Amino acid sequence: MSEAHILCSTDHHEMGIWAAWSLLRYLPQTRLVLHLDGAIPAGAAQQWSRIFPDARILTRRESLVLVEGRLANFGAVRRWTAAYYCGLKLGGFHAAALTDRLIEFDADTLVLRHPHVLLQWLDQDAVRMRWNRDHRQCYAYPWRLVRDVVGNSIGPPPELLNGGFILAQRMGDTDWAFLDDVLVRFDADPRTDPLRYWMHQTIAAVFASTLGEAARALPADYAVSKGTTLADTTMRHFAGHPDMRPRFFTEGVGLVIQDAIVQGHLPADFPQGPRT
Repeated sequence: MSEAHILCSTDHHEMGIWAAWSLLRYLPQTRLVLHLDGAIPAGAAQQWSRIFPDARILTRRESLVLVEGRLANFGAVRRWTAAYYCGLKLGGFHAAALTDRLIEFDADTLVLRHPHVLLQWLDQDAVRMRWNRDHRQCYAYPWRLVRDVVGNSIGPPPELLNGGFILAQRMGDTDWAFLDDVLVRFDADPRTDPLRYWMHQTIAAVFASTLGEAARALPADYAVSKGTTLADTTMRHFAGHPDMRPRFFTEGVGLVIQDAIVQGHLPADFPQGPRT
């Protein structure tokens, strides 16, 4: 069994619903866990519940209560999860998880066609972590500085880790102890700030670098890209870039609907649009 965890901010609920539906139509046994980050627009909770009736919906406070309990012995991770703008994607997702397998995905991702490789790796015990490859290295600091601060226990930088779409094994106490020490070191060194932008995927990359072959990137058809969505794209992260984000609706949603028609995924009450 697995869960799919998404952190959704006030302005991203419409995107988030499309993101979740595009993924879960291929994973009917996977339960959605929605972590709310801020106020929820009027009617949004009802929309989520109607489309995903089995979903767990957690307010930010409810997620942080779970973090306080699960990470009681890991103060640095616990504090960072509460303070960082998307800290719930680390501490919150794993503290709330009820299954050993998690899919962590952003509200600006869409699964455009059958994710064969993802489904294949989902059930492989040897897989600890898989991620969508970024279009360039987007870590908070150069890896040489990261290694200087964290120490030689980490490996070479992972292959362009992007934090928008990750298949992960639920973290245990040994993992949390390691990450707690990493965050203590980042906080203590005057050259680094654990709250800097891109720190979530930097921490994920540090962790991945210790896992060897158990952690590597998803194939190229899951990678972040600029420009028009390519025909062979399986999953696209429409990241916050002017040449990516607008394409979520102008290209991505239409491609999801086209694939859903072919696969027979559309619900009976889905609007058919104007007839010609």
